[in-house]
Amino acid sequence: MASFETLSPEDRWNLAFFVFRLGHEGDSVGPPVAMTLGSMALLTDHEVLEALRAERNPAPRTALAWVRREAAFTEPPAGAGIERARALVRRAVETYAAGHAVEGDRLAIDAYLQGFEPLEPRLRARDAAGTREIESAFHGLRAAMASGETAHGVRTRGQALDRRLAGLGETGRPAVPFAAAFLIYLREGIEAALLVGALLAGLRRLGRPDAARYIHAGWVGALPAGVATWWVLDRAIALGADQRELVESGVALLAAAVLFSVSFWMISKVESRHWMAYLRDQLERGLSRRSLYVLSGLAFLAVYREAAETILFTQALLLESEAQRSQVWAGALAGVLAVLATALVMNRTVRRLPLGPFFAFSSLLLCGLAVSFAGSGIYGLVAAGYLRPRPVPFPEIPWMGIHPDLTALAVQLAIVLVIAAAGLATLLRRPATEGRIAS
Repeated sequence: MASFETLSPEDRWNLAFFVFRLGHEGDSVGPPVAMTLGSMALLTDHEVLEALRAERNPAPRTALAWVRREAAFTEPPAGAGIERARALVRRAVETYAAGHAVEGDRLAIDAYLQGFEPLEPRLRARDAAGTREIESAFHGLRAAMASGETAHGVRTRGQALDRRLAGLGETGRPAVPFAAAFLIYLREGIEAALLVGALLAGLRRLGRPDAARYIHAGWVGALPAGVATWWVLDRAIALGADQRELVESGVALLAAAVLFSVSFWMISKVESRHWMAYLRDQLERGLSRRSLYVLSGLAFLAVYREAAETILFTQALLLESEAQRSQVWAGALAGVLAVLATALVMNRTVRRLPLGPFFAFSSLLLCGLAVSFAGSGIYGLVAAGYLRPRPVPFPEIPWMGIHPDLTALAVQLAIVLVIAAAGLATLLRRPATEGRIAS
Protein backbone atom coordinates (compact mmCIF):
# COMPACT_ATOMS: atom_id res chain seq x y z
CA MET A 1 0.00 0.00 0.00
CA ALA A 2 1.28 3.46 -0.87
CA SER A 3 2.38 5.65 2.06
CA PHE A 4 0.24 8.62 3.10
CA GLU A 5 2.89 11.08 1.91
CA THR A 6 2.66 9.83 -1.67
CA LEU A 7 -1.10 10.43 -1.94
CA SER A 8 -2.51 13.44 -3.73
CA PRO A 9 -4.46 16.01 -1.61
CA GLU A 10 -7.73 14.72 -3.09
CA ASP A 11 -6.88 11.11 -2.21
CA ARG A 12 -5.85 12.15 1.31
CA TRP A 13 -9.23 13.76 1.94
CA ASN A 14 -11.04 10.76 0.46
CA LEU A 15 -9.12 8.49 2.82
CA ALA A 16 -9.79 10.75 5.81
CA PHE A 17 -13.54 10.76 5.18
CA PHE A 18 -13.49 7.00 4.64
CA VAL A 19 -11.84 6.57 8.05
CA PHE A 20 -14.54 8.76 9.59
CA ARG A 21 -17.10 6.46 8.01
CA LEU A 22 -15.66 3.31 9.61
CA GLY A 23 -16.70 4.41 13.07
CA HIS A 24 -20.37 4.40 12.11
CA GLU A 25 -20.76 1.16 10.17
CA GLY A 26 -24.02 -0.47 11.22
CA ASP A 27 -25.55 2.70 12.69
CA SER A 28 -29.06 3.69 11.62
CA VAL A 29 -28.75 6.44 9.01
CA GLY A 30 -31.17 9.32 9.40
CA PRO A 31 -32.47 11.77 6.81
CA PRO A 32 -29.96 14.05 5.04
CA VAL A 33 -28.82 17.27 6.68
CA ALA A 34 -26.86 20.22 5.32
CA MET A 35 -23.27 20.52 6.54
CA THR A 36 -20.22 21.94 4.84
CA LEU A 37 -17.20 19.78 4.05
CA GLY A 38 -15.15 22.09 6.25
CA SER A 39 -17.38 21.35 9.26
CA MET A 40 -17.31 17.61 8.56
CA ALA A 41 -13.52 17.64 8.35
CA LEU A 42 -12.78 19.81 11.39
CA LEU A 43 -15.48 18.87 13.94
CA THR A 44 -15.39 15.83 16.20
CA ASP A 45 -18.41 13.56 16.50
CA HIS A 46 -19.31 15.23 19.79
CA GLU A 47 -19.12 18.70 18.21
CA VAL A 48 -21.26 17.59 15.26
CA LEU A 49 -23.86 16.21 17.68
CA GLU A 50 -23.88 19.49 19.61
CA ALA A 51 -24.34 21.47 16.40
CA LEU A 52 -27.21 19.23 15.30
CA ARG A 53 -28.89 19.54 18.69
CA ALA A 54 -28.47 23.32 18.63
CA GLU A 55 -30.23 23.35 15.25
CA ARG A 56 -33.05 21.30 16.83
CA ASN A 57 -32.50 18.28 14.65
CA PRO A 58 -35.14 15.71 15.75
CA ALA A 59 -32.73 12.74 15.52
CA PRO A 60 -29.15 14.00 15.96
CA ARG A 61 -27.51 10.56 16.32
CA THR A 62 -28.93 9.14 13.08
CA ALA A 63 -28.13 12.49 11.42
CA LEU A 64 -24.54 12.12 12.63
CA ALA A 65 -24.40 8.67 11.02
CA TRP A 66 -25.58 10.18 7.73
CA VAL A 67 -22.93 12.95 8.00
CA ARG A 68 -20.12 10.44 8.53
CA ARG A 69 -21.26 7.70 6.15
CA GLU A 70 -22.98 9.51 3.27
CA ALA A 71 -22.53 13.29 3.25
CA ALA A 72 -18.96 13.42 1.93
CA PHE A 73 -19.75 10.97 -0.89
CA THR A 74 -23.07 12.30 -2.20
CA GLU A 75 -24.44 15.53 -3.62
CA PRO A 76 -26.26 17.69 -1.05
CA PRO A 77 -29.98 16.86 -1.04
CA ALA A 78 -32.39 19.26 -2.71
CA GLY A 79 -33.51 21.88 -0.22
CA ALA A 80 -30.82 21.04 2.36
CA GLY A 81 -29.23 24.47 2.08
CA ILE A 82 -32.53 26.22 2.72
CA GLU A 83 -33.26 23.98 5.68
CA ARG A 84 -29.82 24.75 7.10
CA ALA A 85 -30.45 28.48 6.66
CA ARG A 86 -33.81 28.18 8.44
CA ALA A 87 -32.28 26.20 11.30
CA LEU A 88 -29.48 28.71 11.76
CA VAL A 89 -31.88 31.66 11.63
CA ARG A 90 -33.98 30.10 14.41
CA ARG A 91 -30.84 29.39 16.40
CA ALA A 92 -29.61 32.97 15.87
CA VAL A 93 -32.89 34.40 17.15
CA GLU A 94 -32.89 32.19 20.24
CA THR A 95 -29.24 33.00 20.96
CA TYR A 96 -29.96 36.72 20.72
CA ALA A 97 -32.99 36.37 22.98
CA ALA A 98 -30.74 34.66 25.55
CA GLY A 99 -28.61 37.79 25.70
CA HIS A 100 -25.76 36.79 23.35
CA ALA A 101 -25.99 39.39 20.59
CA VAL A 102 -22.54 38.78 19.06
CA GLU A 103 -23.08 35.01 18.82
CA GLY A 104 -26.54 35.58 17.39
CA ASP A 105 -25.14 37.86 14.68
CA ARG A 106 -22.49 35.27 13.80
CA LEU A 107 -25.17 32.60 13.42
CA ALA A 108 -27.22 34.92 11.18
CA ILE A 109 -24.12 35.41 9.01
CA ASP A 110 -23.62 31.64 8.84
CA ALA A 111 -27.28 31.19 7.86
CA TYR A 112 -26.75 33.50 4.91
CA LEU A 113 -23.30 32.36 3.79
CA GLN A 114 -23.64 28.61 4.39
CA GLY A 115 -27.34 28.08 3.71
CA PHE A 116 -28.66 30.75 1.36
CA GLU A 117 -25.74 32.28 -0.51
CA PRO A 118 -24.58 29.07 -2.27
CA LEU A 119 -28.09 28.72 -3.75
CA GLU A 120 -28.43 32.39 -4.69
CA PRO A 121 -27.53 32.03 -8.39
CA ARG A 122 -30.10 29.29 -8.89
CA LEU A 123 -32.76 31.18 -6.91
CA ARG A 124 -32.01 34.39 -8.79
CA ALA A 125 -32.63 32.55 -12.06
CA ARG A 126 -36.05 31.61 -10.72
CA ASP A 127 -37.10 34.84 -9.01
CA ALA A 128 -34.69 37.76 -8.95
CA ALA A 129 -37.01 40.10 -7.04
CA GLY A 130 -37.82 37.49 -4.38
CA THR A 131 -34.13 36.69 -3.93
CA ARG A 132 -33.35 40.38 -3.32
CA GLU A 133 -36.15 40.56 -0.74
CA ILE A 134 -34.66 37.65 1.18
CA GLU A 135 -31.21 39.25 1.08
CA SER A 136 -32.75 42.44 2.49
CA ALA A 137 -34.48 40.40 5.21
CA PHE A 138 -31.15 38.88 6.26
CA HIS A 139 -29.65 42.37 6.26
CA GLY A 140 -32.51 43.72 8.39
CA LEU A 141 -32.25 40.86 10.91
CA ARG A 142 -28.56 41.49 11.48
CA ALA A 143 -29.11 45.25 11.70
CA ALA A 144 -31.81 44.72 14.34
CA MET A 145 -29.39 42.63 16.41
CA ALA A 146 -26.61 45.20 16.02
CA SER A 147 -28.89 48.08 17.09
CA GLY A 148 -30.07 46.30 20.24
CA GLU A 149 -33.67 45.78 19.18
CA THR A 150 -35.89 43.90 21.65
CA ALA A 151 -35.96 40.10 21.59
CA HIS A 152 -39.58 40.24 20.44
CA GLY A 153 -38.68 42.49 17.50
CA VAL A 154 -35.79 40.26 16.44
CA ARG A 155 -37.98 37.17 16.79
CA THR A 156 -40.64 38.77 14.57
CA ARG A 157 -38.04 39.53 11.90
CA GLY A 158 -36.65 35.99 12.18
CA GLN A 159 -40.09 34.44 11.77
CA ALA A 160 -40.80 36.57 8.71
CA LEU A 161 -37.46 35.53 7.18
CA ASP A 162 -38.18 31.88 8.01
CA ARG A 163 -41.51 32.07 6.15
CA ARG A 164 -39.77 33.54 3.11
CA LEU A 165 -37.15 30.80 3.14
CA ALA A 166 -39.83 28.12 3.56
CA GLY A 167 -41.63 29.49 0.51
CA LEU A 168 -38.60 29.06 -1.72
CA GLY A 169 -39.47 25.41 -2.28
CA GLU A 170 -42.84 26.51 -3.60
CA THR A 171 -41.45 28.88 -6.20
CA GLY A 172 -42.69 28.31 -9.72
CA ARG A 173 -40.66 26.75 -12.51
CA PRO A 174 -37.35 28.41 -13.37
CA ALA A 175 -37.06 30.96 -16.10
CA VAL A 176 -36.60 29.71 -19.63
CA PRO A 177 -32.97 28.50 -19.60
CA PHE A 178 -32.04 30.41 -22.76
CA ALA A 179 -33.35 33.73 -21.43
CA ALA A 180 -31.82 33.21 -17.97
CA ALA A 181 -28.37 32.42 -19.38
CA PHE A 182 -28.56 35.29 -21.86
CA LEU A 183 -29.40 37.84 -19.15
CA ILE A 184 -26.71 36.54 -16.80
CA TYR A 185 -23.95 36.76 -19.40
CA LEU A 186 -25.17 40.13 -20.63
CA ARG A 187 -25.38 41.60 -17.14
CA GLU A 188 -22.07 40.21 -15.92
CA GLY A 189 -20.16 41.05 -19.10
CA ILE A 190 -21.44 44.49 -19.93
CA GLU A 191 -19.43 46.35 -17.26
CA ALA A 192 -16.18 44.68 -18.23
CA ALA A 193 -16.89 45.16 -21.94
CA LEU A 194 -17.63 48.86 -21.52
CA LEU A 195 -14.43 49.39 -19.57
CA VAL A 196 -12.22 47.46 -21.99
CA GLY A 197 -13.89 49.21 -24.94
CA ALA A 198 -13.31 52.64 -23.41
CA LEU A 199 -9.62 51.90 -22.78
CA LEU A 200 -9.08 50.65 -26.32
CA ALA A 201 -10.90 53.62 -27.82
CA GLY A 202 -8.85 56.00 -25.71
CA LEU A 203 -5.56 54.53 -26.88
CA ARG A 204 -6.63 54.81 -30.51
CA ARG A 205 -7.73 58.42 -30.07
CA LEU A 206 -4.36 59.23 -28.56
CA GLY A 207 -2.49 57.75 -31.47
CA ARG A 208 -1.26 54.71 -29.58
CA PRO A 209 -3.07 51.73 -31.16
CA ASP A 210 0.13 49.71 -30.67
CA ALA A 211 -0.47 49.83 -26.90
CA ALA A 212 -3.77 47.97 -27.29
CA ARG A 213 -1.92 44.68 -26.80
CA TYR A 214 -1.52 45.54 -23.13
CA ILE A 215 -5.29 45.87 -22.73
CA HIS A 216 -5.92 42.64 -24.65
CA ALA A 217 -3.33 40.81 -22.55
CA GLY A 218 -5.08 41.98 -19.40
CA TRP A 219 -8.62 40.89 -20.21
CA VAL A 220 -7.59 37.66 -21.97
CA GLY A 221 -5.44 36.66 -19.00
CA ALA A 222 -8.36 37.28 -16.65
CA LEU A 223 -10.47 34.52 -18.21
CA PRO A 224 -8.32 31.52 -17.20
CA ALA A 225 -7.52 33.26 -13.90
CA GLY A 226 -11.25 33.53 -13.16
CA VAL A 227 -11.79 29.86 -14.00
CA ALA A 228 -8.86 28.84 -11.81
CA THR A 229 -10.05 30.98 -8.89
CA TRP A 230 -13.55 29.52 -9.08
CA TRP A 231 -12.10 25.99 -9.17
CA VAL A 232 -9.89 26.64 -6.13
CA LEU A 233 -12.62 28.36 -4.09
CA ASP A 234 -15.17 25.72 -5.00
CA ARG A 235 -12.94 22.91 -3.74
CA ALA A 236 -10.94 24.46 -0.92
CA ILE A 237 -12.24 22.86 2.26
CA ALA A 238 -10.44 25.22 4.61
CA LEU A 239 -11.75 28.39 2.96
CA GLY A 240 -15.00 29.54 4.52
CA ALA A 241 -17.82 31.30 2.72
CA ASP A 242 -17.01 34.55 4.53
CA GLN A 243 -13.40 34.37 3.31
CA ARG A 244 -14.61 33.68 -0.22
CA GLU A 245 -16.81 36.78 0.02
CA LEU A 246 -13.78 38.70 1.29
CA VAL A 247 -11.76 37.71 -1.80
CA GLU A 248 -14.54 38.80 -4.16
CA SER A 249 -15.09 42.08 -2.30
CA GLY A 250 -11.36 42.79 -2.23
CA VAL A 251 -11.11 42.43 -6.01
CA ALA A 252 -14.10 44.73 -6.48
CA LEU A 253 -12.67 47.41 -4.18
CA LEU A 254 -9.23 47.22 -5.79
CA ALA A 255 -10.81 47.67 -9.22
CA ALA A 256 -12.83 50.61 -7.86
CA ALA A 257 -9.64 52.27 -6.57
CA VAL A 258 -7.88 51.92 -9.93
CA LEU A 259 -10.95 53.17 -11.80
CA PHE A 260 -11.15 56.14 -9.43
CA SER A 261 -7.57 57.18 -10.23
CA VAL A 262 -8.04 56.69 -13.98
CA SER A 263 -11.22 58.79 -13.84
CA PHE A 264 -9.17 61.67 -12.42
CA TRP A 265 -6.72 61.38 -15.29
CA MET A 266 -9.56 61.40 -17.82
CA ILE A 267 -11.23 64.44 -16.26
CA SER A 268 -7.99 66.39 -16.35
CA LYS A 269 -7.97 66.00 -20.16
CA VAL A 270 -11.46 67.42 -20.80
CA GLU A 271 -9.97 70.92 -21.10
CA SER A 272 -7.75 69.88 -24.06
CA ARG A 273 -10.43 70.07 -26.71
CA HIS A 274 -8.65 72.77 -28.76
CA TRP A 275 -5.10 71.45 -28.66
CA MET A 276 -5.02 67.83 -29.83
CA ALA A 277 -1.46 68.02 -31.14
CA TYR A 278 -0.14 69.30 -27.84
CA LEU A 279 -2.06 66.63 -25.92
CA ARG A 280 -0.85 63.81 -28.16
CA ASP A 281 2.74 64.90 -27.69
CA GLN A 282 2.34 64.95 -23.90
CA LEU A 283 0.58 61.64 -23.78
CA GLU A 284 3.05 59.86 -26.01
CA ARG A 285 5.73 60.80 -23.53
CA GLY A 286 3.47 60.14 -20.54
CA LEU A 287 2.24 56.69 -21.54
CA SER A 288 5.22 54.88 -20.13
CA ARG A 289 5.39 51.14 -19.83
CA ARG A 290 4.40 51.49 -16.18
CA SER A 291 1.23 53.36 -17.15
CA LEU A 292 0.37 50.72 -19.72
CA TYR A 293 0.82 48.02 -17.09
CA VAL A 294 -1.69 49.90 -14.92
CA LEU A 295 -4.22 49.94 -17.77
CA SER A 296 -3.57 46.25 -18.43
CA GLY A 297 -4.14 45.51 -14.76
CA LEU A 298 -7.38 47.47 -14.82
CA ALA A 299 -8.67 45.43 -17.76
CA PHE A 300 -7.61 42.26 -15.91
CA LEU A 301 -9.45 43.20 -12.71
CA ALA A 302 -12.65 44.17 -14.51
CA VAL A 303 -12.92 40.88 -16.40
CA TYR A 304 -11.51 38.73 -13.58
CA ARG A 305 -14.19 40.02 -11.20
CA GLU A 306 -16.96 38.85 -13.52
CA ALA A 307 -15.42 35.60 -14.79
CA ALA A 308 -15.63 33.47 -11.63
CA GLU A 309 -19.11 34.77 -10.78
CA THR A 310 -20.38 34.04 -14.30
CA ILE A 311 -19.07 30.47 -14.07
CA LEU A 312 -20.85 30.05 -10.73
CA PHE A 313 -24.13 31.25 -12.23
CA THR A 314 -23.68 28.97 -15.23
CA GLN A 315 -23.10 25.98 -12.97
CA ALA A 316 -26.30 26.78 -11.06
CA LEU A 317 -28.32 27.09 -14.26
CA LEU A 318 -26.98 23.80 -15.60
CA LEU A 319 -28.07 22.06 -12.39
CA GLU A 320 -31.46 23.77 -12.52
CA SER A 321 -32.07 22.91 -16.19
CA GLU A 322 -30.44 19.50 -16.50
CA ALA A 323 -32.74 18.41 -19.34
CA GLN A 324 -32.25 21.68 -21.27
CA ARG A 325 -28.53 22.29 -21.05
CA SER A 326 -28.29 23.10 -24.74
CA GLN A 327 -30.55 26.10 -24.12
CA VAL A 328 -28.26 27.29 -21.33
CA TRP A 329 -25.22 27.16 -23.60
CA ALA A 330 -27.11 28.79 -26.46
CA GLY A 331 -28.22 31.60 -24.15
CA ALA A 332 -24.67 32.02 -22.87
CA LEU A 333 -23.35 32.28 -26.42
CA ALA A 334 -26.03 34.82 -27.34
CA GLY A 335 -25.14 36.84 -24.24
CA VAL A 336 -21.44 36.87 -25.12
CA LEU A 337 -22.24 37.99 -28.67
CA ALA A 338 -24.49 40.75 -27.34
CA VAL A 339 -21.71 41.96 -25.05
CA LEU A 340 -19.21 41.99 -27.93
CA ALA A 341 -21.67 43.86 -30.13
CA THR A 342 -22.24 46.44 -27.40
CA ALA A 343 -18.51 46.97 -26.99
CA LEU A 344 -18.03 47.30 -30.75
CA VAL A 345 -20.83 49.84 -31.13
CA MET A 346 -19.57 51.89 -28.20
CA ASN A 347 -16.01 51.77 -29.50
CA ARG A 348 -16.96 53.03 -32.94
CA THR A 349 -19.37 55.65 -31.61
CA VAL A 350 -16.99 57.09 -29.05
CA ARG A 351 -14.15 57.27 -31.56
CA ARG A 352 -16.20 59.76 -33.62
CA LEU A 353 -16.63 62.15 -30.70
CA PRO A 354 -14.48 65.29 -30.52
CA LEU A 355 -11.62 64.94 -28.07
CA GLY A 356 -13.16 66.98 -25.24
CA PRO A 357 -16.53 65.16 -25.22
CA PHE A 358 -14.67 61.87 -25.60
CA PHE A 359 -12.75 62.41 -22.37
CA ALA A 360 -15.90 63.68 -20.64
CA PHE A 361 -17.89 60.59 -21.67
CA SER A 362 -15.06 58.19 -20.81
CA SER A 363 -14.48 59.75 -17.41
CA LEU A 364 -18.20 59.53 -16.57
CA LEU A 365 -18.26 55.88 -17.66
CA LEU A 366 -15.23 54.97 -15.56
CA CYS A 367 -16.57 56.93 -12.61
CA GLY A 368 -19.86 55.02 -12.86
CA LEU A 369 -18.01 51.72 -12.88
CA ALA A 370 -15.94 52.80 -9.87
CA VAL A 371 -19.16 53.62 -7.99
CA SER A 372 -20.65 50.24 -8.98
CA PHE A 373 -17.58 48.23 -7.96
CA ALA A 374 -17.21 50.12 -4.66
CA GLY A 375 -20.85 49.53 -3.74
CA SER A 376 -20.67 45.82 -4.53
CA GLY A 377 -17.41 45.44 -2.61
CA ILE A 378 -18.65 47.21 0.53
CA TYR A 379 -21.97 45.35 0.49
CA GLY A 380 -20.09 42.05 0.16
CA LEU A 381 -18.09 42.88 3.28
CA VAL A 382 -21.32 43.64 5.11
CA ALA A 383 -22.87 40.33 4.00
CA ALA A 384 -19.78 38.41 5.20
CA GLY A 385 -19.86 40.07 8.62
CA TYR A 386 -16.74 42.20 8.23
CA LEU A 387 -18.78 45.42 8.44
CA ARG A 388 -21.84 46.24 10.51
CA PRO A 389 -25.10 46.38 8.49
CA ARG A 390 -26.73 49.82 8.35
CA PRO A 391 -29.90 49.44 6.25
CA VAL A 392 -31.64 52.56 4.97
CA PRO A 393 -34.80 53.06 2.88
CA PHE A 394 -33.23 53.40 -0.54
CA PRO A 395 -33.94 51.77 -3.92
CA GLU A 396 -31.80 48.72 -4.70
CA ILE A 397 -30.26 48.44 -8.17
CA PRO A 398 -27.91 45.42 -7.98
CA TRP A 399 -26.54 45.67 -11.52
CA MET A 400 -25.35 49.21 -10.69
CA GLY A 401 -23.89 48.14 -7.34
CA ILE A 402 -26.46 50.22 -5.44
CA HIS A 403 -27.72 48.60 -2.23
CA PRO A 404 -29.77 50.04 0.65
CA ASP A 405 -26.88 50.15 3.11
CA LEU A 406 -25.60 53.40 4.61
CA THR A 407 -21.91 52.45 4.52
CA ALA A 408 -21.96 51.42 0.86
CA LEU A 409 -24.00 54.46 -0.17
CA ALA A 410 -21.72 56.82 1.78
CA VAL A 411 -18.62 55.47 0.02
CA GLN A 412 -20.34 55.78 -3.36
CA LEU A 413 -21.48 59.33 -2.59
CA ALA A 414 -17.95 60.29 -1.59
CA ILE A 415 -16.61 59.00 -4.91
CA VAL A 416 -19.24 60.95 -6.85
CA LEU A 417 -18.56 64.18 -4.91
CA VAL A 418 -14.78 63.96 -5.33
CA ILE A 419 -15.08 63.26 -9.07
CA ALA A 420 -17.62 66.09 -9.44
CA ALA A 421 -15.30 68.47 -7.61
CA ALA A 422 -12.42 67.47 -9.88
CA GLY A 423 -14.58 68.06 -12.95
CA LEU A 424 -15.67 71.47 -11.68
CA ALA A 425 -12.07 72.44 -10.96
CA THR A 426 -11.09 71.39 -14.49
CA LEU A 427 -13.84 73.52 -16.03
CA LEU A 428 -12.82 76.54 -13.94
CA ARG A 429 -9.19 76.14 -15.03
CA ARG A 430 -10.07 75.90 -18.74
CA PRO A 431 -9.95 79.66 -19.61
CA ALA A 432 -6.55 80.09 -17.99
CA THR A 433 -5.14 77.00 -19.69
CA GLU A 434 -6.45 77.97 -23.14
CA GLY A 435 -4.96 81.45 -22.74
CA ARG A 436 -1.58 79.97 -21.85
CA ILE A 437 -1.62 77.59 -24.87
CA ALA A 438 -2.67 80.40 -27.26
CA SER A 439 0.21 82.55 -26.12
